[in-house]
Amino acid sequence: MLRLRTFLVPLATSTAIMIAAGCGSAPTAPTSPEPPANATGAVIAGLVVGQDGSPSSGLTVSVAGRDRSAVVADDGTFQIADVPAGSVQLEFRSQSVNASAALSPVASRQFVEVRVQVSPTAAVILEEVRSEKVVLCHRSEDGNYHRIDVSVHAEPAHREHGDGAPGEQHRDDPNKMFNENCELVGPSVDLEKLTNDVDADEAPGPSITVGSTVTWKYVVTNNGTVQLSGIQVSDDQSVVVTCPQTSLAPGASMTCTGTGVVTKEGQYRNVGKAVADWSANGRSGKVEDTDPSHYFGISPLEFEKLTNGEDADHPTGPRILVGDPVLWEYIVTNIGTVNLTGISVSDDQGVAVTCGGAVLTPGASMTCTANGTAVAGQYRNLGTVTANWANGGVSGSVTAEDPSHYLGVTEEEGPTVTLCHRTGAGFYVLINVGIAAEPAHLQHGDGKPGEAVPGQPTGRFTQTCGVQ
Repeated sequence: MLRLRTFLVPLATSTAIMIAAGCGSAPTAPTSPEPPANATGAVIAGLVVGQDGSPSSGLTVSVAGRDRSAVVADDGTFQIADVPAGSVQLEFRSQSVNASAALSPVASRQFVEVRVQVSPTAAVILEEVRSEKVVLCHRSEDGNYHRIDVSVHAEPAHREHGDGAPGEQHRDDPNKMFNENCELVGPSVDLEKLTNDVDADEAPGPSITVGSTVTWKYVVTNNGTVQLSGIQVSDDQSVVVTCPQTSLAPGASMTCTGTGVVTKEGQYRNVGKAVADWSANGRSGKVEDTDPSHYFGISPLEFEKLTNGEDADHPTGPRILVGDPVLWEYIVTNIGTVNLTGISVSDDQGVAVTCGGAVLTPGASMTCTANGTAVAGQYRNLGTVTANWANGGVSGSVTAEDPSHYLGVTEEEGPTVTLCHRTGAGFYVLINVGIAAEPAHLQHGDGKPGEAVPGQPTGRFTQTCGVQ
């Protein structure tokens, strides 16, 4: 009797340790083979040892006369599920073993643990422990649950891991419970928020011009197993969200919407939230989910300043003979989605800037101009454009800047050439540029006084760059 009591703990313990090692790196909960659905038979779990007492492997264990079998693992263990009640003959087979051993009758829902010594022609059940079989829902590494049969000895370790029995509530989510197939059933809601149809959970999200309308979609899905009602969707930035309905059947979805206007440049973030009521099996409660979204506001103004036809953002810029004329061009483009009004272009050096209008529709451009006389040395001035916008009762203003440079030189510092420069507005002005810059200007469409106008078969330049 003492020998059997000594066996009880090591057998259950060694089996649990073995199974834990097979399930993944420690510490991991024990596991066991998945029994057939709704299995009511007994479970036979065993340890096979050789004549020297060390674990044996490479055998197949089967229940004689029944379609029940298992392969002995490398550590000598096996488990056979759903064994019908009654007498059991265990057969052990391999290339070198042909042996069998008889068990006393097993009962339904019984968990039988055995230690069997096997030789080539004989099998002896050294020790045996019987307990109640417990059906649990075991969490796999992929996060899903499946049915397993364990003994009452192994049950505490499984429950510590987070397993539960069919019909019980989930330990970490009391709103959900395990059904007979170990599927988690109960209420659940999922929210997916989109910004201009982009799933922008992470910054920066889509780039949207100031003044433009932004549309948010809130896709609400009932990913649970019970009806959801009283669904409400809100936004932490006070966006008004409209939904087509307030209830969803299991598996159904709906798309709610909200709109706004981009009012400033820079990073924007808002968070949507869905809350729903549920009631089932005499219980009720609420479920919720949140999802963030982002966009980055950019200016609707594209602004480019040229000095004598060159984009001279950095020194030195074009070399211009002191006393020669300087032409600045300020090209303003509306890259946004709403009209820009009250457009004003200025220069920090007091240059008088002339524009052909004060309104730009989306995608339109205009070129403003200013004139001056080159002075000696490095010169820099900064152009600034401001504009107003309005959209759906919301309005604001935007600003853009662009610098330009030139280097005023004397005649001794290098030869120059006089050209008729074509402005962005389509007319020509007289400018002097260094000889090195002449090819680029001619390629741009400039010409020389007295010569034919590029692209015009009959037009010629006057000495002051008029066209006749």
